[in-house]
Amino acid sequence: MTEAHLCPFARALLKGQIRCQQAQSYHVAERHGIQCNNPEQQLFCLGFSDHLHAKSRFALGVTHLPQQRTSNMELKVQCGGINGLLEALNTQLTPANNDLQQLLEQAREQFNGIDQLPYQQIIQSMSQWQPKRRGKRGKG
Repeated sequence: MTEAHLCPFARALLKGQIRCQQAQSYHVAERHGIQCNNPEQQLFCLGFSDHLHAKSRFALGVTHLPQQRTSNMELKVQCGGINGLLEALNTQLTPANNDLQQLLEQAREQFNGIDQLPYQQIIQSMSQWQPKRRGKRGKG
């Protein structure tokens, strides 16, 4: 595993928000991560991720560079960005279409490229995304 193969949507994948047929799980000591098996697809995902990060700066309150994004901010970018993409594609996740590579390919075809996606709509959905609350744990 090299840094060059890390998945830009690893947190969304690890959280179970979506799956990807190109993703491969790895473990290094206590760390669990996701790497991409397809360099061409990884570049496409990186492009989408870069657009999400650049266009979400104001919505997330990250107005000064370099400013570290928190783990929750990164989850909001990844999971909320995927939800926004689903809304832009006018679709819902089902077992048949729960694959990031397929959704990005559909988006590329429907909007004639990653640059043409309706990012205003996607970022609005992203800013509304909230992580699911964990249930209360019982005491002993």
